[in-house]
Amino acid sequence: MALGGLVPDEIHKKYVAILKRNGRKLSDDLTYFEQDTIRNHETGNDQFKIDQWIDEKDMQAVPAFFTDNKKIRGYYVGQSDEELNKIEVKLQEYAAVLKKARMIKENSFDGKGHDENGNLINYP
Repeated sequence: MALGGLVPDEIHKKYVAILKRNGRKLSDDLTYFEQDTIRNHETGNDQFKIDQWIDEKDMQAVPAFFTDNKKIRGYYVGQSDEELNKIEVKLQEYAAVLKKARMIKENSFDGKGHDENGNLINYP
């Protein structure tokens, strides 16, 4: 086992060969991995962070609605008109879903869409 018993020798040897072929050092890769992990998880175990939308222009994920508005605006500014139109349509869809969710909460017996007998109500 390589690296003090952390990695099987065969895997480590292949990895080191790739690093050498690409002119990289193991310490560089480990440092990058650690920095990336910190960037993505320092404030929690988020699957997507606003930084990914800035760094990866084709990122398709649910926006971080509760993130600072300046960050969201910065993301929007970097998008094409086509992407902004898609975002606008999706925001309108979310608004309709939110309106329906409120109606269900207000008008159902349990606040989750069921009648007094536990049957799921088919709301329009």
